[in-house]
Amino acid sequence: MAVVALSWQLGCRGDYIADDVANQLEYKIIGRQECHEELVNATDQFSKELGTGEFSKIVEREIQPDFFFRAYSEYSTHSHLLMSLIYRAACQDNIIIKGFGSPLILSSQSHVLCVRLKGSFDIRVSSIQQQRDLTRKA
Repeated sequence: MAVVALSWQLGCRGDYIADDVANQLEYKIIGRQECHEELVNATDQFSKELGTGEFSKIVEREIQPDFFFRAYSEYSTHSHLLMSLIYRAACQDNIIIKGFGSPLILSSQSHVLCVRLKGSFDIRVSSIQQQRDLTRKA
């Protein structure tokens, strides 16, 4: 079983690197969109485990704008759901999990390679300048 948990500093182009590595290794990617889709697909299972339809109600409320946008307002509920999804994703084979603190959450798992991308401040600023068409001063 091969799992890579990847996080990065702002400006290190972690999304690009994760996608490139996944393409080369033919791994599945779990990122923001995929995690959101997993949450929607897992609604019935989580509801059964809770014994009520409460999870379904939470998901329906959260899906409208964006699950992660609202995660900060109800931190405890969302952090537990997100951790469950990360653990669930880590049970799969040949997968890269992008962000969400996955390297920290999965650091004790022997089958997970935890990677943190870092870069010098100047290189990261330059990268953000190019991505967003900004001046150095901005």
